[in-house]
Formats: sequence, structure tokens, C-alpha cells
Amino acid sequence: MARLAGPELIDPESYANYGYPHESFARLRRSEPVHGFAGYDPPFWALTRRAEIVEVARQPKLFANGPRFQILVGAEYGSEDPREPETIVQMDPPKYGQRRGLLSRRFTPRCGRS
Repeated sequence: MARLAGPELIDPESYANYGYPHESFARLRRSEPVHGFAGYDPPFWALTRRAEIVEVARQPKLFANGPRFQILVGAEYGSEDPREPETIVQMDPPKYGQRRGLLSRRFTPRCGRS
């Protein structure tokens, strides 16, 4: 059986060297839309389908990004590493809702065409 996912999903060098891992994400969406990455410190979950993402987003007290989700490989978990600025993906309510409200007005099809 083929491996469902690996470091190509989170390693910036893999993206730079091989491009976006479309097939890895497609395999996860088909076979395991909620995939645990146990071999990382800390372990984490990847949600690859909209339905699961929406369900998790509706339950911020049960599911959280904190204390500080790190994508930068090699950055210390929970650190305020300046190389890893906080993004909207890393935010939990209420900060997420506040930032999303500001951004959603600017990221519309109409704004994209202008």
C-alpha cells in the first residue's frame, strides 16, 4: 500500500524542489481526510476536505491551533520565532473572526479582478 502522506506536505524545501504535492493531498482527501502526523514534535492533524475543516472550525473549544502552530521546519514548538509570523490559519477565536472580517472584504472576486 502506498504511503498516504509524509514530509512533502509540510517541508518548505520539498515544495521548492518538487512543487506542490497535489497527488499527496488528493490521496488524503480520498482515503483519510483527517490524517494524523504522529512522527512530528508535536504531532498534529491535517484536515484535507472542506466538510471536516468546517466541522472543526465550529468547535474552537475542542479543537485549537495553540499554543502556537508551527509550519517552519526546525522552529521550536510554541515559540515566537520571528521567522514564523502568525497567520490567519494559526489563529483561534476570537482573533480569527476579527482578522477574517477585515480580510474577507478585500478578498472578493470583484477585488481580484481589479
